[in-house]
Amino acid sequence: MANNIFTNNLTIITPFKDISNVNLYQTINDLYKQNLKIIVRHLIIYDISCPDLSRIKDLFINKSNYYIEFIRTDKKGIYNSINEGLKYLKNNDYYIVLGAGDLIFLENIKKLKIQKLIFCKYKLSNKKTQFINCRNLYSGMPYCHNAIIFKHNKLIYSNDYSISSDYDYFIKFIRMEDVNIFDRRNYNEKINVVFESEGGISSRSLIKKNLQNLSILNQNFGIKYTFIYIIINIRKIIKILNE
Repeated sequence: MANNIFTNNLTIITPFKDISNVNLYQTINDLYKQNLKIIVRHLIIYDISCPDLSRIKDLFINKSNYYIEFIRTDKKGIYNSINEGLKYLKNNDYYIVLGAGDLIFLENIKKLKIQKLIFCKYKLSNKKTQFINCRNLYSGMPYCHNAIIFKHNKLIYSNDYSISSDYDYFIKFIRMEDVNIFDRRNYNEKINVVFESEGGISSRSLIKKNLQNLSILNQNFGIKYTFIYIIINIRKIIKILNE
């Protein structure tokens, strides 16, 4: 389990099940080269379907500011892997989920000061602008889930949703921690993390994502907000068609 050396520093959880090691190497190498001013513990959680990772393991040795661990789990699934990583954290430890192939920039962070939840500026690598505003909570995840540093509070990800469990987790988290995500002061007082990604599973499975989002909304807020979700997304489609 977690060593005291990692308390109040950042743990990165990377669930991994790709058939290629190229994306994983890119994520690790990018972090490894950075001149980190905080201690980063990087947990690579891979399941039984994953290929041999010995070649990557041999490429990276622990440094004073970057520690890497490869952890095998017998359970398949991204959210199972994330939950496995959470077992290595103490309550109130800071963590972020970072997919294989995704890049995060931490060089300018000297100290983590997170009260409950921190909102990060981030950008997609196929977009030029940074996203600095949170989307409507009732339209799905208000931020890319990999752009959020959480403070672990023993909450885990549900396996009831194959794609949208991060949305379900987020709603439960803000309720448990009594976080007002629309308070600008909460955002402006936090650090800036730039996140880049081409797009994940949810970007490729829109029908499944939307159905799961509707189920999550209905369970957490009731039928009224499922209609709000539908209206918001219809407006998005109309806006795209008119552009």
